[in-house]
Amino acid sequence: MVFSLRLPEEDRALLILLALAFLATRLPVLGYLPFVQDEGIYAIMIDEQAQHPTLVPTFLGHEVSWKPAPFFWAYAALSRLPLPLEIAYRFPSLLFGLLTIFPLYHLMRNATGAGPKTAFAATLAFLLSSVSIYPDTSLLTDTLSFLFICSSLYLYTEKKFDDKRFIAAGALAAAAFSIKLVVAGIVPVLAVAYFWFRGEKDVLSRPLFLASLLGVPLAAAVVFVSLQGGSMAHQLFFSDIIGHLIGAQSPSGPRDLPNIVASIAFASPGPWLLLSLIGVAKFWRTERFMALWWLILIFPMSASVFQPWYYLPVMPAIAYFAVRAVERRGITGAAIFAMCAMLALALLLFTDGLSYQQYMPQKEAGMLLAGKENALVIGNYAPGIAAYKMATEQRTLGRTLDFGWVLTPPGFRDLGEFSRDYWTAKYPVQDGSFGGMFTTGDIFRKETNITKFQYIAISSQGDYSVTGAEKLMDSPSIKVYRVGG
Repeated sequence: MVFSLRLPEEDRALLILLALAFLATRLPVLGYLPFVQDEGIYAIMIDEQAQHPTLVPTFLGHEVSWKPAPFFWAYAALSRLPLPLEIAYRFPSLLFGLLTIFPLYHLMRNATGAGPKTAFAATLAFLLSSVSIYPDTSLLTDTLSFLFICSSLYLYTEKKFDDKRFIAAGALAAAAFSIKLVVAGIVPVLAVAYFWFRGEKDVLSRPLFLASLLGVPLAAAVVFVSLQGGSMAHQLFFSDIIGHLIGAQSPSGPRDLPNIVASIAFASPGPWLLLSLIGVAKFWRTERFMALWWLILIFPMSASVFQPWYYLPVMPAIAYFAVRAVERRGITGAAIFAMCAMLALALLLFTDGLSYQQYMPQKEAGMLLAGKENALVIGNYAPGIAAYKMATEQRTLGRTLDFGWVLTPPGFRDLGEFSRDYWTAKYPVQDGSFGGMFTTGDIFRKETNITKFQYIAISSQGDYSVTGAEKLMDSPSIKVYRVGG
């Protein structure tokens, strides 16, 4: 009996309790943060797909290879509710996270042989982590991808279905790849490991099981072909994916030892990870499948900095071993569990508070520029400015207004050149498509018909200012000016 708690024995009752815990920890923070960096990019792309669905997603009207289109189709269909702006775009994530509870809970039971209370506690630990709360309340690809991953693994492990379940499991793994790409590779690895460690090696040679393993590579082939196998396909598979996995730089900082340590402390499973170390040390010999799943955390540790959602595919194993570490310790175990949960939630609120201060200026600048056609956004990567301007105009006017946008790499100082002459040829610039902005240090310039700008938003840590202009907004990272009357 886990923690000697008086919990219901029925799966349905436990699932209802888990759903209540999910809503209690997600709803209060769903609309708290402004769009955080890539969320702004995705919001723009979702609106473009809502208006003109395309096989290859677009950004500012140009095809880009960053993510496959199905994510944007799904969110375009589900983010049109009359809700506050951030909540509307994040509502699909909340829905997909809620739907994940059922396959995850049953996967915990099937993969470990645990009773309902252990599966409940492990799923609850998963839900009470920043790793799961943050993507469920953000505009990211991870929640939908994780729903498909959990559903696929659930079908692989659910014995009440016949072998035809393997085809459905492979299809769900393919769907996961179509959302989050290589992360879906965890499914065939764990599917093979599950039957191998259970001594059911005969399953590994069954035709339907073998066919199911083709789901991920077939999805990869479809994505490659959808990008015409040309420059965008090569950029996605060889520059974006491989470069991100083995490069020294993550999207949020260098992968040096101080950043990795800080990331593990503040943007990882945190206290659950520490507690799980005890569980792994005690039970890895008898829980070899879950131990292998737990070991996969080496990839998010090495591939990301301050990106908690990267740990999502391995969080179930971490949560499970954290519970195993304390489940037979009675009141003491329950107290340790509660302390880990409170610390995890406190760390989430702390990092959310920092993010609020850091990214709210982008929202304020975007809202200030909304409805103003002769506007220019120039400087470092701050997509929230353009996202809030465009999304607000789409909501209030039914269309977005033309504006200028010059995205410069960190350290670029000559912003005045582009504010004086938008189409200057002084520096090499990528015009139109922003497709390489995550992988190159180039300057990118949006197409516009505007020749003279009255409102200029500067995103820069430097001391650049617009001479003779009225300053409408002044923050450490963003300033907005009005030129003339």
